[in-house]
Amino acid sequence: MKKSFVLLFFFICSVFCVSAQLESWHWQEAEYHFDSSGPGGEAKILMNYWINGDTVFNGVGYKKLYRACVYQDSVEFHEGKLIYPYGTFFIRGIREDEQKRIYCYNESSQTELLLYDFSEWNIGDTLFLDRGGNNRTYVVISENNLDSIQLLDGNYAKVVTVNQELLIRGIGFEYGFLFPISPYPGSILRCMIVKFYNGNQLLWENPNYVALEEPGKEDLVNVYSVNGSLCFELPMSYNQLELYKSDGRLMHSFSNQGITTQTIGPLSKGIYLYKVMTGNGSTITRGKAVIP
Repeated sequence: MKKSFVLLFFFICSVFCVSAQLESWHWQEAEYHFDSSGPGGEAKILMNYWINGDTVFNGVGYKKLYRACVYQDSVEFHEGKLIYPYGTFFIRGIREDEQKRIYCYNESSQTELLLYDFSEWNIGDTLFLDRGGNNRTYVVISENNLDSIQLLDGNYAKVVTVNQELLIRGIGFEYGFLFPISPYPGSILRCMIVKFYNGNQLLWENPNYVALEEPGKEDLVNVYSVNGSLCFELPMSYNQLELYKSDGRLMHSFSNQGITTQTIGPLSKGIYLYKVMTGNGSTITRGKAVIP
């Protein structure tokens, strides 16, 4: 009876799952690097990831995966001595097949790996994890390792525990989207997905994430109106820009995708409110802007 109930429960949950709409995916990850001068011997870094544009490798079409560092907090860090430069970098090609399997192409090694299998997860199915070469592991889905979580849009996603690591269907490993193919490279001690979005919808926030400390430097934001639009000049360290109507209703929300200028418009005449936040969630500035 218990097994029948579990199967029925997951059949219902399978109706509500994150679909692999790659173009609308974007997320933030925290990396913790070894650094003897950093707080607790660690350097904490925030990265934004997003998918935009198309490319072709070996005749196969891929979506472009980009990354931008938006925060790093070691006392050793200063101009010219950063773990990551503040900029935008293309890092991988990503594609999805009809069975909702996600593949990753590494241009430098000219290899494609199976990153995730987001097809229907049922008890008895086998999930493969391809880490390159002969390093391929697998896990058999059972009642003991299959569960579900409620996402922030009210829907449910199946989760499987793999070697004590949480794998969320349609999102990836809690310990980083690219974790299956590059677990903690170089000086990285650990990492984790902090927030995962589908378009403007926040789907999941990591409950184990502890917000980072303020980097302690002043950032300037310039705002001005041009031809019925508001133009924002933002620091590289910003993470989120939000624009509100004068009554407090959210109109637009933008995450840092390597672009330090944002133009919003055309807008109706009136007063607008804005807020700019850092990667740790603290406010850089907030204010009012007018479209005359």
